[in-house]
Amino acid sequence: MPSSLRLPLPLLLLLLLLSPLYTSGAKSLTTCSIDLTQSGYPTCLQECPDWCWATVISGMKQYYLANPPTVPFVRGNNATAKCQDDECHVVSDVRGLSPEQCCSLATECDVGDDACGNASGDNEIFAGLQLEVPSREWTMKPTADQGDFVNGPIPESQIVELLMAGTPIAREIHGHITSLVGCKPDSEGKGNVYRVLDSLEDQDDEIWMDFATLVSDYKEGGGRQDGPWETAYW
Repeated sequence: MPSSLRLPLPLLLLLLLLSPLYTSGAKSLTTCSIDLTQSGYPTCLQECPDWCWATVISGMKQYYLANPPTVPFVRGNNATAKCQDDECHVVSDVRGLSPEQCCSLATECDVGDDACGNASGDNEIFAGLQLEVPSREWTMKPTADQGDFVNGPIPESQIVELLMAGTPIAREIHGHITSLVGCKPDSEGKGNVYRVLDSLEDQDDEIWMDFATLVSDYKEGGGRQDGPWETAYW
């Protein structure tokens, strides 16, 4: 090797000393620490067996009442209502049914033709988010766009970016939809874990999972298996 390519010893030592700082700094760019339930995202159970979609839309609606999309995000805002109280109104709005039908204990969970209690799908969920929070430009991203279920619908770096900017993410898995509302470094310092709000689970038992679990099959609470992350909405 020509001597002209050899680094002077003082410069080499300086680079060696700075390299851990650089590595630490690079890692900090992906570190996430936020919980949007402390800034107005409500924790709710679903009123009907197939109303997970309405619960997520209601939660997004209440969150953005406290944190308007047109206003810079500030931690600590509080929603003024609970999504659980609003689910039936979301269903009646999205499906063009009467509040009397969808907010009556006798009929709200009925399934069948023109019934309030039916499950939902991608297009209706997306339309419902646009209808209930029209001030926000909503995005729907299928996992298929990424090519497989290993990577999920969006890169982990984008999840961190969205959450740290105060943007919750709706996480549709097979036959169910949940909300992604927080993140923090894991206890071993190997990466981040993410908070998922599941309207079928006890809201006092927080669900946190790493990225690999977030995008693939996971089992929580009694061994229920959800399946891979299929579509993201934000």
